[in-house]
Amino acid sequence: MRPLRRTGRRPAATVGAIAVSLFLLVASRSVALSVHSFTLDNGMTFLVVERDGPLVAAGWSVRWGAGDDVPGRTGAAHFLEHLLFQGTEVIGTRDWTRERLLMAERDALLLAQRDDAEAARLAQLDAELQQVRIPGDYSRVYAEAGALGIDAVTNRDLSVYSLLVPKQRLELWFWMESERLLRPVFRNIEDELRVIEQERLQRLESSPIGPAIERFEERFWGVDHPYSWTSDGRRRDWQGLTAPGELRRIFERAYAPSHLTAALVGDVDLEQVRQLAQLYFGRRRSAAPDTGSPASDAVTLAAGEDRPGSLDETCACRTQVEARYSTVPFSHPDTVVLDVLAGILNGRTGRLHRELVLDRRIAFSATSRHAAWRRAGSFSLFAEALEDEPPERLLAALDEVVSTLREEDVGARELEKVKNQITTDVARQVQEPAALMRRLLVYAGLGDWRRLVDWDRAALAVGPADIERVVRQYLVPERRGEMILRRTAGSTTR
Repeated sequence: MRPLRRTGRRPAATVGAIAVSLFLLVASRSVALSVHSFTLDNGMTFLVVERDGPLVAAGWSVRWGAGDDVPGRTGAAHFLEHLLFQGTEVIGTRDWTRERLLMAERDALLLAQRDDAEAARLAQLDAELQQVRIPGDYSRVYAEAGALGIDAVTNRDLSVYSLLVPKQRLELWFWMESERLLRPVFRNIEDELRVIEQERLQRLESSPIGPAIERFEERFWGVDHPYSWTSDGRRRDWQGLTAPGELRRIFERAYAPSHLTAALVGDVDLEQVRQLAQLYFGRRRSAAPDTGSPASDAVTLAAGEDRPGSLDETCACRTQVEARYSTVPFSHPDTVVLDVLAGILNGRTGRLHRELVLDRRIAFSATSRHAAWRRAGSFSLFAEALEDEPPERLLAALDEVVSTLREEDVGARELEKVKNQITTDVARQVQEPAALMRRLLVYAGLGDWRRLVDWDRAALAVGPADIERVVRQYLVPERRGEMILRRTAGSTTR
């Protein structure tokens, strides 16, 4: 059907830097992790972990997410993620030569001032394009090869594309994924826009608290911050993305080889992976010199700057509050300490649940969340009111928990419990191939995959003084924004 190996072509002798191996020892569980890394001449990085098993967890990430979208074109990263499943010049079409001509004529009509005749021709072109296209062809090829779990996700800093493929069909993965980087065809743009619109409606706009969360993000970060919009972007920007050629221009910049990292975890031969990587992904070249992300990687809110914005609204929901503090980006060493702090606060035996839910009985639930992104981070405390408890009482209770952490050392047993959970979680993720593959790619997209090797050791080294220090440094009023959602009178909640 399609030749996967190009006979007569020898892979280049050089495949970038010599592979290095790093090892992760997960406390007493002794889970050894050897990660082999090499870089192609074009700048794309490959991470390989050799494991037994019939399936290979294979994926790649692009260090370009919603935070790299620019005002006026927000939503582009998520849009591109969708369109890369539409196929290539070979996959997804019955006749690429004819389809290309039809698409060119359609683009010309879209750029022109249309009269009724041109509108009729546009409708005819759409009908002809549907006849020549093969919907779902990309997934079908993989399914016939026995691949599972085809998935992709876009967040603030990256997009990840992943699946599980039989080890005998690994070369198919190299060909398929490199082809959609080398020769993608952005089909059915308007249809995909409607899919994204529906996703946004289900996830955000139809939720009682969704629109308020979106407004809070913009106020907390500031309207010009790259994290002030969701991965969907701002609806008013979408139409500009459908202009002929616009997404292609963004793609060529965003998906430069230097922004790409691939990860393979499974029963693979390292030398064969090197050769296939150069043979297929080595064909991708940058259309222009790599100028990096349009948004700065150093957009953090330091103490002394204007404090984050807040929100106070009513909604048909349970009364709830979020106290969010601006912290530090992923690359900062304090992110590990903040992770441990979240562990102390969370869970059925964590301080928030114990204090607000069990002891005071003023909250239905109480949790925390630490989010460390490439450019900035945040630490949030959440509480949902029990019955008609006022939000001010919830916030006061959260403040008391923080105050205790600031003034008193965390006990050795409490800290040991959190560290034991960290050990268990890391061991589980390292042992499961798909989870390890995705974690490597996420760390690469956030800044450095090598931090995966050091994270658990750094977490196990955190002491009471570290917890007290980050609470005093980051969980302070000048770094705090608040979202208060008051239950609308007469509304019912579940």
